[in-house]
Amino acid sequence: MKNPDAHEDLGFSEFQFLVFNIMGSKLGVDTEQIDQMLEPDRIGEQTDRVFRLHEIISFREKHIKYKAPKVLLIKGLTEPTGIVIDQPEAIIPISINVIQSLPSFAMTAHRPAPIWGVTVKEDVIILLIDLYK
Repeated sequence: MKNPDAHEDLGFSEFQFLVFNIMGSKLGVDTEQIDQMLEPDRIGEQTDRVFRLHEIISFREKHIKYKAPKVLLIKGLTEPTGIVIDQPEAIIPISINVIQSLPSFAMTAHRPAPIWGVTVKEDVIILLIDLYK
């Protein structure tokens, strides 16, 4: 019989997520995917490939306003690429055991789906995104 907590045998039981807020939605990205976080006016020194998160993930609101934007440079890509996020709050540990996959019907809207999971931390829902998708 396989151990249901086999992921812990691999040497990890939690990830560190950068949590941020866009238009009242909390999102998190695994810090292992982030090379740097920069002010938007400094990104020109690194790359000209920059996308706002709402260009990748659909939000209900048509006019997304970024109050405190930051640019995340994605680690490990052949061409440096930045993603603009808003209002970074904290880096928090999230246990693998509390991450839930999205239902399959929610995954069909975007292929591949940048939102891959969800968790609840202190009664707040956090959508987990994959910067590589």
